[in-house]
Amino acid sequence: MGDVEVPAPRRGLLGPGVVVAAGLAVGQVLSYAQAVAGARVLGPEGFGELSTLTNLLVIGAVVALAVQTVSARRVAAGEPGSDPPALVRLGLTSGTAVTLVGLVLVPVVVLALRLPWPAALAVVLTLWPLTLAGTGLGRAQGDEYFVRLGGLYAVLAAARFGLAIVVLVATRSVTATVVAALVGGLVGWLFVRWREALPWTSSARLAPDVRHETLHTTHALLAMFVFTSCDLLLARYVLPAAEAGQYAAGSVVLKIAFWLPQVVAVVVFPRLAQGERRTLVQGTVAVVALGLLVTVGFAVTGPWLLPWLLGPAYAAIASQSWVFGLAGTAEAAAYLLLFSRLAARDRLAAVAVWGAVLVLAASVLTVAHGSPVQIAAAVTGVALALCVVGAWANRR
Repeated sequence: MGDVEVPAPRRGLLGPGVVVAAGLAVGQVLSYAQAVAGARVLGPEGFGELSTLTNLLVIGAVVALAVQTVSARRVAAGEPGSDPPALVRLGLTSGTAVTLVGLVLVPVVVLALRLPWPAALAVVLTLWPLTLAGTGLGRAQGDEYFVRLGGLYAVLAAARFGLAIVVLVATRSVTATVVAALVGGLVGWLFVRWREALPWTSSARLAPDVRHETLHTTHALLAMFVFTSCDLLLARYVLPAAEAGQYAAGSVVLKIAFWLPQVVAVVVFPRLAQGERRTLVQGTVAVVALGLLVTVGFAVTGPWLLPWLLGPAYAAIASQSWVFGLAGTAEAAAYLLLFSRLAARDRLAAVAVWGAVLVLAASVLTVAHGSPVQIAAAVTGVALALCVVGAWANRR
């Protein structure tokens, strides 16, 4: 299939960025549509439960992103392990491993976060098809076939979130919604496998260097996703249920400011893997600009837009939604800088991110636990400090 597509022009980020952004936008729009539907249908407590499960899935799906990142880097650099059988072996091995680990952790998560065990089990099982799909996404990304990549993103999101939203509205059940997302994930993976012409199984062995790179990349991305997701879990732990639901509403703005600029990381990464370091400055400027655009937009429209979207129960947090926009912008910049270190195969990048996780947790548990806004401000400060560390590492 790759022989009939022409890679995106190499002169800038705008053209490829628009194409990938269109595909990612489907997932972002449907994700926030699910959040809006959940807020209206479930109420603050039920919405907090669904948001917690969604964030657990985001953390677990870090392995899928690691598989995509390793696949993209090797395809872009033309290294061994970039052929379809090797990519399938990487997906199968990684998907099975993360699913087994998740099954072991289900009882702990259910007890600690007061979640229904069928929903937690469905989240774990969803990780398997998402990880397998990561190999196909990585192949398209590494080859810089951005039209194809945007289409794959769109289909995966439509299958997963589309079905989940329908079931959520029809059943008003958190568990049924998560099970629907599992079914949609399976459908999306089958489409990616067909579109990328990947074999069902592979007899190829997973080379030691591929395994080591995947483990390192997973470690670094896991640290980053824990950092960008633990705020919601911390809020649920330290705040009363109603205020935790308010933070979940504010985190909708945070995630918009965080995820909207991620198209920049997708486009820049193959070029960073090929040694084009100058694109990092251009990418950082684009990320910050997009994040600030979201922040200013919610500073102006948040007081009436959030209550209109989520319901009057969330009016208290609406006027302060810009604080969450700043937090998401800082996290997005730190995320891009982490990818620049992964392209350089910097094995110390994860250490800095785990340090940020510990600092954030300590801040919330000891000082910044009085309100949702205090937690968002803590996220902003720690993310900016992480950006300083990342910028120093790249300059060095």
